[in-house]
Amino acid sequence: MVTGDSHCLSPAWQVLRIGEEERLLRPMLVTGMKIWHLRDESRFFPKSNFNNAVALIPDGSEVVFLFGEIDCREGLVISVERCRYAVRIALGYCVASCVCV
Repeated sequence: MVTGDSHCLSPAWQVLRIGEEERLLRPMLVTGMKIWHLRDESRFFPKSNFNNAVALIPDGSEVVFLFGEIDCREGLVISVERCRYAVRIALGYCVASCVCV
C-alpha cells in the first residue's frame, strides 16, 4: 500500500519486488495533505482525512507513506521567503510532525 498526497498515484498499482516477494502498491489517497497539517494544533480537514485513511489500513499491512513534496515546494519556501521562519526552524517543524505521526 502507498499512502499520501497526489504523489502516491504515480506508483499506484505497480508491483514492487522485494527479494523473491512481490507487493502490489495499492493507493490510499489523502487529497491535499501536507506534513504541516499533521501537527497537533492543526484542525484543517486533510489531517482528519489522513487519520481516516490510516484507520482503514488493515493491521499488519506494509505501507509506504509518500508525502512532504508539497511542503517543500510551497509551504517551506513561502514561509522562509516571508520571514515567518528560518530554514532550520521550518524544516524542524516538518520533521517533528512526521516523526510524531
